Amino acid sequence: MGPKKNQRIWPADEDSEKPIPEDIYPVIDTDLARDNLENNIPDADLQDL
Repeated sequence: MGPKKNQRIWPADEDSEKPIPEDIYPVIDTDLARDNLENNIPDADLQDL
């Protein structure tokens, strides 16, 4: 066997992880909360959060 190759799944970009802009975050947060209500997550699942 030859030498191991670097098996990256994602490119090694330094820009790959960017913070969520503050003006968008409340919209995402509200959307996730609405999804949880619409999907009727059982209380047992919510206890793990």
